[in-house]
Amino acid sequence: MNWKELLKFSYKKPQLSEEETRALQKRETLYQKIENAYSRLESIEILNSNSKYEDSTILSGKLALDVLNIGLFLEDEAPIRSLMERETCKNKIKDTKLTQLIEDNEIQFQKLSGDSPPSGEEAETFETFLSQILYYEEKILKKLKNEELHTPIDDYKKRLTLHSILALLILGMGLYIPAKTYLKYRIQADTVNLYYFNEKFPLTENPGTENRIQQALLIDSNWHDYTFALPAPLQVSSIRFEPLHQDGVKFQIKSLKLLDAQKKVLMLKEFVVGNNNLLKEQSAISKVNHIIPSGKALPDQLATFQSKGNNPFFYLQIEKTENVAFIELKMRITKRKQFSE
Repeated sequence: MNWKELLKFSYKKPQLSEEETRALQKRETLYQKIENAYSRLESIEILNSNSKYEDSTILSGKLALDVLNIGLFLEDEAPIRSLMERETCKNKIKDTKLTQLIEDNEIQFQKLSGDSPPSGEEAETFETFLSQILYYEEKILKKLKNEELHTPIDDYKKRLTLHSILALLILGMGLYIPAKTYLKYRIQADTVNLYYFNEKFPLTENPGTENRIQQALLIDSNWHDYTFALPAPLQVSSIRFEPLHQDGVKFQIKSLKLLDAQKKVLMLKEFVVGNNNLLKEQSAISKVNHIIPSGKALPDQLATFQSKGNNPFFYLQIEKTENVAFIELKMRITKRKQFSE
C-alpha cells in the first residue's frame, strides 16, 4: 500500500469478499494456534527449570503434535491425531525449510512417541527443537500476512493508525504553540521592593529589611499605583527601587510621588525622556543594576526599560523631604515586544 493510499481520508470499513474473509479467518486461527503453542512452550520451560522432566516430556509430546498440525493448517490440510501419523506431514507440508526442520529432528519425534522416561538433557533438547520449529512457523505467518493472507482490513487499520498519529501530532502542535507562547510571555509572581534612606537609615548598596517596604507585583500590563506606607511620617533623602526580580520583563514608570499623611503631594518625579534622549531625571539616578533601555527613546514620551537579570534596581537621589508618610509609584509591566497603548 503506497503513501497516497494511506493518506486517503476514508474511515469506512471495507467489505471483504468470501475469499478475503476466509483468509482473515485463517490468519486469526493461526495466530491463536501459535499463541497457544507458545503458552505450552512456556510451561515446558518452567517444568524443566524445576527438574520435572517427566511432566515436561508429556507436554513436549503435545507441543510436537501442535507444531506438526500448525504446519498442516498452513497448507489447509487436515490435522493428525498422534505423532505416529507424522510421516504423512512430509508430503503435505510444502515449505522446504519447515520440512527439513521436521526431518532433522526425527529422532526427537521418535523419542516423544515412545514410553521411555526422559533424562534432563533429553527434556531440554525437546524444548529447544520445538521452540525452533515454532519460531519458524511464526515467521511463515508474518510473511503470509503481507502476502496471501493480506486483506483490505489491514490497509484500513494502517490508514486509521496513520491518521490517528497525524491527528495527535496536529493537536499536539496546536497545544504546544499556544503553551509555548504563554510561557514565553508569562510573568512569574513577584514583589515590588522600595527602600527609603535618611539619617536613621544611611544610603548603602546592601540595605537591610528594616527600611524595606514590599508590594505584590501586579502581573498584567495595565497601569497600577503601588502605594508604600512608611511606618510613620519620616524624612526621606534617597530611594532604592526594585521593580521586580526576574529577567526579560519590560516596565515603564510614569511617576513617583512622595505624599504626607493626608496624601498631599510633597514631591513628584516623572520618568519622561528629554530632548537629549535621556530621562529628564537622569541626574537623580545614581546607580542602576540589571536594567537597560528598551526601544527607541522619544522626547516627552515615557521611557521603557527591561530587566536583564534577576536583581534589577536603581537608586534615586532626591531633595531631603520631611513628613513623608507614603511613596506612590505608577508602573506597568509586560513581556511582550511593546506596550499596547
